[in-house]
Amino acid sequence: MTDTTDFTQYLIGKEIGDRRINRVSVTVSTPGETKFQCGVGQPGDSRYYYSDIVQVTVREKPTPTVKIQPDQSVFIGERVTLTCEIQSGYPWSYYWFKGDTLQSQYSKTYQIPTVDGNHGGAYSCRGGLSGRIRTHTSASVTLTVSVKPQPTLTSNRNGSVLRGNPVTLYCTLGQSAGWTFYWFRDTQSPEINSSSSIYTISSVSDSNGGQYRCRAGRGDPVYYTHYSDALWVTVTDNPTAVVSSVKPDEHVFKGENVTLRCDIEAGGDTEWNYIWFKDNNELKQFSRSQEITVRSVTESNSGKYTCRGERKSDSQKSEISAAVTLTVSGEAQAVLSVSPQSWLTEGDSVTLSCEVNISSEGWMFSWYRAVPYRQGLTQITDVHGKVVYSVELLSDSRRGAGGSYTLSPAALYHTGVYVCGAERGEPAFHTQYSSPQPLWITGNSPPVSLIISPSRTQHFSTDSLSLSCEGHRDSAGWRVRRYTHSEKVSSCSSVPGFTCNISSLSTSDTGVYWCQSESGESSDPVNITVHNGAVILESPVHSVSEGDSLTLHCLYRSTKSSHLPADFYKDGVLLQKQTTGEMTIHKVSKSHEGLYHCKHPEKGESPRSWISVRISFSLVLIPHQQNNPTAVVSSVKPDEHVFKGENVTLRCDIEAGGDTEWNYIWFKDKNELKQFSRSQEITVRSVTESNSGKYTCRGERKSDSQKSEISDAVTLTVSGNSPPVSLIISPSRTQHFITNSLSLSCEGHRDSAGWRVRRYPHSEQVSNCSSVPGFTCNISSLSTSDTGVYWCQSESGERSDPVNITVHNGDVILESPVHSVSEGDSLTLRCLNHSTQSSLLPADFYKDGVLLQKQTTGEMTIHKVSKADEGLYHCKHPEKGESPRSWISVLDLLL
Repeated sequence: MTDTTDFTQYLIGKEIGDRRINRVSVTVSTPGETKFQCGVGQPGDSRYYYSDIVQVTVREKPTPTVKIQPDQSVFIGERVTLTCEIQSGYPWSYYWFKGDTLQSQYSKTYQIPTVDGNHGGAYSCRGGLSGRIRTHTSASVTLTVSVKPQPTLTSNRNGSVLRGNPVTLYCTLGQSAGWTFYWFRDTQSPEINSSSSIYTISSVSDSNGGQYRCRAGRGDPVYYTHYSDALWVTVTDNPTAVVSSVKPDEHVFKGENVTLRCDIEAGGDTEWNYIWFKDNNELKQFSRSQEITVRSVTESNSGKYTCRGERKSDSQKSEISAAVTLTVSGEAQAVLSVSPQSWLTEGDSVTLSCEVNISSEGWMFSWYRAVPYRQGLTQITDVHGKVVYSVELLSDSRRGAGGSYTLSPAALYHTGVYVCGAERGEPAFHTQYSSPQPLWITGNSPPVSLIISPSRTQHFSTDSLSLSCEGHRDSAGWRVRRYTHSEKVSSCSSVPGFTCNISSLSTSDTGVYWCQSESGESSDPVNITVHNGAVILESPVHSVSEGDSLTLHCLYRSTKSSHLPADFYKDGVLLQKQTTGEMTIHKVSKSHEGLYHCKHPEKGESPRSWISVRISFSLVLIPHQQNNPTAVVSSVKPDEHVFKGENVTLRCDIEAGGDTEWNYIWFKDKNELKQFSRSQEITVRSVTESNSGKYTCRGERKSDSQKSEISDAVTLTVSGNSPPVSLIISPSRTQHFITNSLSLSCEGHRDSAGWRVRRYPHSEQVSNCSSVPGFTCNISSLSTSDTGVYWCQSESGERSDPVNITVHNGDVILESPVHSVSEGDSLTLRCLNHSTQSSLLPADFYKDGVLLQKQTTGEMTIHKVSKADEGLYHCKHPEKGESPRSWISVLDLLL
């Protein structure tokens, strides 16, 4: 090519450079892709010859990144490796700087085999190519060098670990990363290594106790920290929970409320929350509760109940309790029995015994007499809903299981039909009434006897029977009456003086038969049994006289004879083995009285019949004057000397006992207190000086209105002046939750140093609450046994106004004033919740059982109190339950 050749360079789409020079320099300032092309031609010639297009790619100058292993924070003696990372595939040369000083290593990694304090500082790097291309310099990374660390070993348990509970140990360095942790126990080799700084023993046993240490290591070769200080893990016996009570019983009936309580055998119940299980499934609705109540139980609540404690301080759990089996049955049925028998002579003793089928714990029994329908009494109906009879309370005396009611001596007017019932729990759960039990009491020599043909007490079904009334005088006005098991009392002979004929007996004819005159006189009753089996006992219809001979026969349905051998029994005890079909007692005595039956090995056995023995000699009864029982005012609470505004309760007892057989009449200064008619225990509320006087009482027997001797007088003295000292209570309310604390002290207008707090709880006698006069009575953890009356008393016997304190085991209490409220003052009542100790929203408020305020807030205010506001108050929450009742007394300012 000659010198005249014209050179032209083109940046695609744009001419660049001098046409006379075949080389050009271009500075590229923007990353990206650029295309170049050149052309050649002769001067004056418009034609050019162009080269191929060349594409040039320009990239951004890279910035390296420095990485440090094992960490930016290292410890003296560790091996440290720094790496310069450049995101490019070129064969870079590497330059390392500490601060601004170039280091002597030029590889991608910068090694410090054993780091010391001098190696700390800021490190950076950059790369270079062919000596003329350089990367940016990396951001500096600071290497911090510290002394060799010692980890801290801690536990999630503050103290000893209860056997069977988990424990977690923590090995904490508090800085840097990448560590493996090594755990060591004094009796354990080798060390346990773990990537976790947490070491958990899920169920601690005695073998896990000991001295623990930990350390950490990282790198290759491994760099180890110092060992931690030793930590002792002490394993102690785990207390066992126990289901300490099931009330009312482990065997209950559908509809009852059942309360179970869990205790920790080692004590300290307030240190624990509680977990309950039924058939090994947690009952979460009862979480944390020591005492739980299952209300209105059904058969589905039957099962095995267990509990365990969870300690509040560290959530460690006790051993689970042994299981208590709760059995829920369908119906609770009272069963009434009579001993020795249902028919007896006037003057004998008879005992009515009441039991509950299956269950025996905690029942209180009541006895009733069946009477014709009467409005206001409980009605007993048959399966069709028809009223059969009413029941009238005979006695409200209550005892435990097997409670009894004794008539001694029995009188003619005790003849009748009796039933019993039982109740237990709060609120009371009632059983079904027992089946009715007739009782007959006759005079010593009834004028008419019941004549039975065939003359025996047992008969086969389908046989015939004839009954008539015969006596020493005209028996025309007498008729046969009966009380069968299938119906009420009825006449067997519809017309007086006529025989009662039953042509074909059935078991429904079993019952008691007697003769009765139109005036109400009765003969001795006879118990007739109609048997559907093959064997009956032939025994006398009426009593056998002492000294007479007695022969019993065992009869068979098919032959009506007694020729087959049979065994004879008295009160279930074998008297005579199989010899003949009869047994003879040649000379009867009172000891032969009892229940007899006979038995054949193949034919079966007869029913049982009572054989009564009558003493043969006659008794001449000489009327005599019986001592009249005396009444006594047995208690005056709180004292016979009280102060204005207190409530006073007096009780009357009959010295001969039998309190339930009496009504009571009260007198003050010999004037009858008719407002207290019939009451054994009376309460005079908010007494004034006018209530001072001599109080007496007497009994009036329910059965015949005969009156006891009047009691000696008890003098009640009401002082008008307020006592010089008052009982101060903190918190200032009459109701408190269990486990809460309570402080009581005596404070007054003058020196109260000689006064002490006294109490009369329901569970014991009067006692000192503060043992030293002038000192406060502190109860750190209340229980229901602390419920009672509290007051201040001086050494000379003076007393403050008493305060009735109630400790409640439920979720709701009423906050009401401790002392009387003055007439005209404002009164605010609050409904408090156990868990929050604050007002419970919303709540209903009641006075004397009548709703005063429906659910609006957790409090109720009476802006101007009057005497009419005095009464028993309580509050109720629809889910949490209701509070106990507290009496609010209003002080009349006019007095």
